[in-house]
Amino acid sequence: QLDFGWEALEAAKSARRRLRDRARELASGGFAADAAGAAGALGEFQGALAEDLNAPEAIASLWDSLRPGVLAPPAHLALLQSAERALALGLFDGERDLSPELQTLFDAYRAARARKDFAASDVLRKSLAERGIVVKDGSTGSRWSRV
Repeated sequence: QLDFGWEALEAAKSARRRLRDRARELASGGFAADAAGAAGALGEFQGALAEDLNAPEAIASLWDSLRPGVLAPPAHLALLQSAERALALGLFDGERDLSPELQTLFDAYRAARARKDFAASDVLRKSLAERGIVVKDGSTGSRWSRV
């Protein structure tokens, strides 16, 4: 039996966004996925799915394995790739998914940040947010994700 609520829906949306951000970060890290290093965590994840498709338990095991220090980043990547294959969460959707209009806005945002025109970049960030695109800036540059 499912217990639906708007609060739970927002929490699931937020959790998916965090998983997608972590997947993108790992995928852009330049290392190969290490399935051997993720074997135990992968077994837990797959075991939960095999147990009457217990997705909540599978996702919980995924989060437990993604904690810092539990596995090396290549193993995290392998685990997230397996989760993507099993649950089709859209974790590795990249920038190619932006429409040409949104890509133009995002490129303009990055250009404004590069020339330190923060007033313009704030306007562009707001415009992207109104269209469902959240922009995050970090040490490796600006990234976007869907709301």
